[in-house]
Amino acid sequence: MCLHLVYRSSGQSNALAQCLAVYAPGDALLLLGDAVYSLLDTTLNLPQTVLALGNDWEPRLKGLQPPKNAKLIDYATWLDLAIAHPQSVTWA
Repeated sequence: MCLHLVYRSSGQSNALAQCLAVYAPGDALLLLGDAVYSLLDTTLNLPQTVLALGNDWEPRLKGLQPPKNAKLIDYATWLDLAIAHPQSVTWA
């Protein structure tokens, strides 16, 4: 079980594509910073559930609802994820 932290959108870098290539069942994907824009990219084959930091979604995509497969989380939930996943990888 690995927590994947992605900081750049699919339009900025190939970090998300590299992450998805190694993503496995039981892993968690958390989009941070500009990576939250990737939730709007319908060409991506994202996992069934994708997490995004609400504090990053709001200022960037205010007024838009996240897709059905996305769940906005807060910092406390991020901490819980870090504790629950013994490994983490940062993709930038």
